[in-house]
Amino acid sequence: MEYDAEWWKKIEKKRKKYRITQDRFAVHIGISREHYNRLKANKVELTLSLKEKIENTLERLNPDAPLSLLIDYVRVRFPLSEENSIREIAEELLKIPFEEGFEKQSHGWNNYENCFAYGNIILCSSNKKEMGILLEMKGQGCRQFELYLEYREKSWIDFFEHISLYDGIYKRLDLAVNDAYGILDIQYLADKCLNGECISLSKKFSLCGSGELRFEKFAMGKTLYIGSRQSEIYFCIYEKDYEQYILNNIPIEEAVVKNRFEIRLADERANEAVQQLIIKRYEEDFIETVVFGIINHYVRFAVRDDTVKKTFWENDLMWQHFIGCYRDKLKLTTEPKPFSRQRTLNWISRQCMPTIVGLVADDIQRGTTEIADMMNKARPSLKMQKMLKLEKEIVEKIKIKIDERGRISYEQEN
Repeated sequence: MEYDAEWWKKIEKKRKKYRITQDRFAVHIGISREHYNRLKANKVELTLSLKEKIENTLERLNPDAPLSLLIDYVRVRFPLSEENSIREIAEELLKIPFEEGFEKQSHGWNNYENCFAYGNIILCSSNKKEMGILLEMKGQGCRQFELYLEYREKSWIDFFEHISLYDGIYKRLDLAVNDAYGILDIQYLADKCLNGECISLSKKFSLCGSGELRFEKFAMGKTLYIGSRQSEIYFCIYEKDYEQYILNNIPIEEAVVKNRFEIRLADERANEAVQQLIIKRYEEDFIETVVFGIINHYVRFAVRDDTVKKTFWENDLMWQHFIGCYRDKLKLTTEPKPFSRQRTLNWISRQCMPTIVGLVADDIQRGTTEIADMMNKARPSLKMQKMLKLEKEIVEKIKIKIDERGRISYEQEN
């Protein structure tokens, strides 16, 4: 391809701004320093694929490239008592009115006979006292609950401390490290696993991939699991940008988060992690310390060196960057989002509409009106209307800010 002197000026300006030496830059690209200088001097032709790799590597090494932490799954069991009723957990712990907010579901869940939902926030109780009360918030439930945390000017750590007052026992906790610029290359890490360069307390790993033929990219949507999914801790590293494309039709190049590194903790490991977050909350960079303390204890990616024992192998450069070299410290962030009417419409469109359209077509063919009659008889949920109204009032009292990367922040009015 034709030599572009202006492009090289921009690359070199950014490289110096990021304080990346030519040696380090060349190693990350996968070429020698001499070859890099020959490319820059137009003594060797620069291919399109190598040009893209240089651009991507430079952004990946950006010291300001944000790694941020989200709480992405919380499941807690509370002992049942006169003080710990399901209403108490809803109104005193979550600060959500039980009667006006939570709607009883028509089915039980996970051996709990009674389930109540407030959007994506779930509370369950059982007729068996020993099962206690279960609180579950998956990803969207966590985002919804963050709206209430922000409104009350509280943090997740405040909430975890409050849970301890109710003798809550964590059954699952997911810590999601969002990688905005693609610091980690999932296929590269999978190759490291195959080559024996993943040093881990876990013995298992697996790579899953999917893609679309209309993209000129092989095996998009890759997910790497490290550890057994039946254990109390395992890691899930996946391409978040492709997930958002599939679920929400967001173009891959417009995704705010490229990759996500999830620490999935259960039972004792989940409780230990929460205790560490609470104990260290007043220490500087405590999120970085706790989260990467867990990661570094269980897994690292190294460079093979058969002249020394495996325990002495040096960390891979990409892994060094991820675990804290040359970048800002990890921060706990929130992305508060009210229960979304649009998400419900998206779900109906993907999961229900094809069946409904088929049944309507069958009605027309038969000359019947069963589907139309069902829709006419259906009545809107009063609790759903109340929930949407309550969250609308909260959102109206909070100023929404969106930064240049599309991240949402909320600031309460004075």
